[in-house]
Amino acid sequence: MEHLPGSNPVNLLANKEATGQVYVSTYNTMIDMVGPTERFGSFDFDLIVVDEAHRSIYQRYRRLFEYFDAAVVGLTATPRSNVDHNTYRFFGCEPGAPTGYYGLDKAIEDGYLVAPKLFRGDSLFMRQGVKYSELSSEEQLEWDMKDWGSDESGDPLEAPGEITSAEMNRVLYNLDTIRQVLAQVIERGIKVGGADRLGKTIIFARTQRHAELIAEVFRTLLPPAAGTRCEVITHGVKDAEGLIDRFKDPASGLDVAVSVDMLDTGIDVPEVLNLVFFKPVHSPVKFWQMVGRGTRLCPDLFGPGADKQEFFIFDYCDNIDQFEGTEDFSSATGSKQTSVVERGFAKRILQLQYLEGEDRAAVVESLLADLRSVPEDSVLVPPASKPYLARYKVSGAWNGIRGDAASLAIDHLAHLPMARAGEEEQARRFDLLLWTLELGLFEPDPRQVPNFKKLAVLVEALLDKTTIPAVAQQAPLLEEMSAPDWSTNATYEELELARRALRGLIKTIDRGKRKAVITDFEDELGGLTAVEVTATGGTEIEASVVEERLRQALEAEAATNLSLRKLRSGKPINTYDVDELERLVAECHVEGAEQLRESHVEESIGRFLRGIVGMDEPTVRAEFDAILADTTLNSVQIQFVDLLVGYIARNGVLETAELTRPPFDEYGNVVDIFSDNTVRAIGQGIRQLTLSADAAS
Repeated sequence: MEHLPGSNPVNLLANKEATGQVYVSTYNTMIDMVGPTERFGSFDFDLIVVDEAHRSIYQRYRRLFEYFDAAVVGLTATPRSNVDHNTYRFFGCEPGAPTGYYGLDKAIEDGYLVAPKLFRGDSLFMRQGVKYSELSSEEQLEWDMKDWGSDESGDPLEAPGEITSAEMNRVLYNLDTIRQVLAQVIERGIKVGGADRLGKTIIFARTQRHAELIAEVFRTLLPPAAGTRCEVITHGVKDAEGLIDRFKDPASGLDVAVSVDMLDTGIDVPEVLNLVFFKPVHSPVKFWQMVGRGTRLCPDLFGPGADKQEFFIFDYCDNIDQFEGTEDFSSATGSKQTSVVERGFAKRILQLQYLEGEDRAAVVESLLADLRSVPEDSVLVPPASKPYLARYKVSGAWNGIRGDAASLAIDHLAHLPMARAGEEEQARRFDLLLWTLELGLFEPDPRQVPNFKKLAVLVEALLDKTTIPAVAQQAPLLEEMSAPDWSTNATYEELELARRALRGLIKTIDRGKRKAVITDFEDELGGLTAVEVTATGGTEIEASVVEERLRQALEAEAATNLSLRKLRSGKPINTYDVDELERLVAECHVEGAEQLRESHVEESIGRFLRGIVGMDEPTVRAEFDAILADTTLNSVQIQFVDLLVGYIARNGVLETAELTRPPFDEYGNVVDIFSDNTVRAIGQGIRQLTLSADAAS
């Protein structure tokens, strides 16, 4: 109905008597409804569309398709080489040469799907199996005590000498293997909700029992109170369809689904960010279908303007060898997002050296509450952190903490799984904003003024919500905070009072108005290699080197920083975004970046950074597709437009005068290639894209 209004589609499985212009049916239902005396005759349809046409339809349903005098179109998402040869012949095609082919790479390039990032995991047991002779004496005793089944006479079977890798997770389930795999996925998987919650994840298990054990272990690592719920979704559980519906719901809290076959195909959850292959897949067709669960686009997944860019595949059973260009998991970093809870924990520790009395005691108590919520036996607590966790669960340990001691406490404790991560994201972000402002009262912070501006935007938005009783109760405080000089004179006590009073109300702000508080995740960048500067080379780094380093630093921010995403996607930026972009340059830790910015001071910060990070190609292409929608292009014009789109995507900006110079003169002068009206339209499109890098006045 969405794409063909008025077609009145009929689902023949639900109503065999209904009429319409489009009928949807299974093979089995339709084959019982055709014939001279049946519902449908040979000439009733003009077009038949066959979904999942890679299956061997020729053998079983040839009679059905030959009965109708209609054009037949077959659709499949299966690689060309895996389609049955009889199916190719049925459609009049040579094997491996379909009438039309649109591959995954092309769909990703054109912006219709997102690409996977592939990681190969490794487990000694899953790779080599388990040998009794290689176990410790305690493990051998446990092995001997296990019930290995019985023979035909009912007598107990002897314990085997080994379990092969093929029998792992089918005959033998090892809890420590499951525990370590899940810990790795939790640590390195893509996060959402301020990087405090694992993004939607599907774990492909081998058997029902394997799935149940995975879910049980997952709940010990991340209890539901931490904000992530894990459920087994298989044909063997009650209300499987209801669980699928909840998994599809972004707000349900059900973010991790463990499945045996049921979620391999046919489910569409755009929010899926992580796929975990915890079983071998022997069919390439099925493997690619499983990969397809993660390829769907998902706009605004990380906040307004911050779309899904990729998804992760974690493979622990060597399925990934069917791909080209894979990465070894051991050499890849996975996701290194620093969560909102982690950053907030660090801010509070840093506050302690400046606070006294009741204010200090309240911060210590909040830190203790967070640490007491950490499950001590969780594998997410590294061995090196356990002494710190035990020490700082005692209030006296926080006395006099500063300097190196504070840094060590942050390093070992801030990343631990705390119950606070299960609170509403908006409240957690508001906590972080206020804690940052509080710390800024004691330590110089270049972001203090922009952060107060963010707070002012939120206060203004809440004043628009006083029809809500809970917000109305705080109206006097909000009016006080909206005074022009409030931020100048605000004390620590006033900021803390505002944090406690308002944190639960931020969720009432309309999503569009909450953009100001949805900031970057402050992803930790990898270490930058210092450049040795020789005496003969002067003391300045080449501008091109600085630009490349700055580009790499900004690429690390691109997925999560809203202002940078808006700049790359051509969406209008505002004064807040300008401050945020200036901050990125100032705090990127790239030597020479600020000097490079000063040398381009005549440019707006938007144009300066867009010239470094470029634009999203789908955005640029959409601009010119709209301009040329009513124009039929020849091959030369198509090549010119492709060149133009690629150039702007890479370089971010383009002056119209450059259209007469290389590389654009490769196909001749632009005025000779296009009509005058089209040239003017192209020029206007270029100017529109350029102007989008400037803040609205």
